[in-house]
Amino acid sequence: MAVLFIQHLAEDVQLGVWKIDESLEELELAFPHLQIVLACHKNNEVKRQKLAIYALMYQMTGYHTEIIHHNEEGKPLLANLQISISDTKGFVAVIIGMNRNVAVDIEYQNDRVNRIASRFIRNDEKAPNVTSQLVHWSAKETTYKYFSSQHLQYFDMRLKFFTVDENGTTIVENLKDCSLLPVHYQVTSHYVLTYTY
Repeated sequence: MAVLFIQHLAEDVQLGVWKIDESLEELELAFPHLQIVLACHKNNEVKRQKLAIYALMYQMTGYHTEIIHHNEEGKPLLANLQISISDTKGFVAVIIGMNRNVAVDIEYQNDRVNRIASRFIRNDEKAPNVTSQLVHWSAKETTYKYFSSQHLQYFDMRLKFFTVDENGTTIVENLKDCSLLPVHYQVTSHYVLTYTY
């Protein structure tokens, strides 16, 4: 099983990333009780991602039979914990909070984002290259999840200007309620990861 890392960000918050190296068959053998979770998915890659999310969540929590449910906004629910999940080509990410709201997003490195940048980057934001565009997109996805009940649109969020590094923090303005949210990011050669807690 391919845990890339599990980090304790605070006493009550942990973040994990899993690289999906396993075949669908290997994951199904490891988690036979999750067939009910896979029943509504036909695509094998989606099934692998779902099982990898559970594998990572089990590693992080020690809960080996819990099922993730979702509320009416699509926010994942797990026992008495706060949880946020994300998947992309080859990777899944999970963040868990004991006593506070959390959110995570992961996006694989690809220049496809350049073609749609105008759909999510405001005129008063600066994202001059693919990496900064990916950080903007991922940070807004994380912010959307954090404020899930507000149903934010991309242009309801604005990233304050920052210079992208390998690791850092950007401030996202929620223009609906005038709040500021620090969103942390990691940039690797394979993915961009953003999270908040």
